[in-house]
Amino acid sequence: MRGLLILGCGWLGLQAARRFVSEGWGVVGTTTSRVRFEAIANTGATPHLLSVDSPPGGETLQLLQACSHILVSLPARRGGRPGATSTQGFGELMAAARSDAAVITLSTSGIYPRTSGIVEEATYGNSALDQSLLAAEQAAARNATTVTTLRLGGLCGPGRIPGSWYQGRQCDVGNDHSNYVHSADVVEAIMACTALRQGRRTYNIVSPDHPLKREVFARMAERYGFAPPMVGETPGSGRIISSALSQLELGLHYAYPSPLSY
Repeated sequence: MRGLLILGCGWLGLQAARRFVSEGWGVVGTTTSRVRFEAIANTGATPHLLSVDSPPGGETLQLLQACSHILVSLPARRGGRPGATSTQGFGELMAAARSDAAVITLSTSGIYPRTSGIVEEATYGNSALDQSLLAAEQAAARNATTVTTLRLGGLCGPGRIPGSWYQGRQCDVGNDHSNYVHSADVVEAIMACTALRQGRRTYNIVSPDHPLKREVFARMAERYGFAPPMVGETPGSGRIISSALSQLELGLHYAYPSPLSY
């Protein structure tokens, strides 16, 4: 049986677990709290208690050696802000994985500088990227020969509706282009990555269309029944994260090509 170990089975990890179980995979989802055991078990996956800041125990080491694929869905923070996963502890954990395991890392498009223009995977060299996020990506690849890094746009999906967090309040980012992605498309991208063989690859996973956020917020407010944000005249950044490479190389067909359809 193909085995997937999800390191950090939170909001997105649960959706991935449910999809992989439905495809016949054996799935183990880790969490730092037993409170989440029931939610993980309800997907058909096996819950496992794990803290990356502690040396891996015997059962964890067995899982790292047994699973053919590892999905890294642990929180990293731009600029090394509090709450980030310890890069050192995470690196030690990944070093214990079997060397032929395929590693899929969920990172963020926030790794890129906040400048205008179209941003592709190769637009910036490593020195221009957020160094805390880059260190987390590199730690995931510490002991693997097959590594795929997915740099996700702003995550949307069930319970995460664009603009709902601004409802009825002032919003200063309404004139930015949207760089969102629906969780269903992220899960499809993860599934597509399991077919990849040796090599190291990076893909931006973002809805291909980039309407202004103010347009998205207005559409979502109408569709889901919340007060639209109050958008000012602050100029937008003009940054567009391109997902063309994921469509070309992964053959990814976005079910939600525009945030206007979320």
